[in-house]
Amino acid sequence: MILYIKKYWFLVLLAFIATSLLILSLFLPKKEKTPQLTPSSQESTWKGIVPGQTKQEDLFEILGAPDPKLSDFSKNTLSYPRQEGARPNEVVLENETVSLVREKIASGKLESTKQRYGEPEAEFYGPEQNAGFKLYAYNQKGFAVLASEGDGAVLEIWHFQPTILEKFLQNSWALKLTTKPKEQEGY
Repeated sequence: MILYIKKYWFLVLLAFIATSLLILSLFLPKKEKTPQLTPSSQESTWKGIVPGQTKQEDLFEILGAPDPKLSDFSKNTLSYPRQEGARPNEVVLENETVSLVREKIASGKLESTKQRYGEPEAEFYGPEQNAGFKLYAYNQKGFAVLASEGDGAVLEIWHFQPTILEKFLQNSWALKLTTKPKEQEGY
């Protein structure tokens, strides 16, 4: 027996380690898996672009080159024109990966979004507040709608990587959002 162990010491050692790991895995508490929020729904994607996954070079292959006159390259915001005279769609990059798509639309109602998806997880005021618009976020589904508080007309759909509210607010493009309206500056 000792001769066998001396001759095949490496195999004996491997068998001992494997048995030890098996026993440890049976008795150690299992780590709970946290649910992964992944862009599995069409709401977070736009024209084949998946926020958090699509790289800049893939974006250029899908949409072509952005409009250099309308894009703000210093803020990594690329603009893609729509029909003549319509506001351009915008794509925000972070670390050469698409972080946000701001899809400009000409029609749509907030009420139909609420009927389909339920109440938004959060509502925010931003730079468009003075024009009567508010952002209604479905952050765990990976989208938000910028709509009029008055008639519910949807101006934009934001597509982003599904996330929890705290991480949503940490994005560079969400830093100007607040949960309370800013005081209007009077005359």
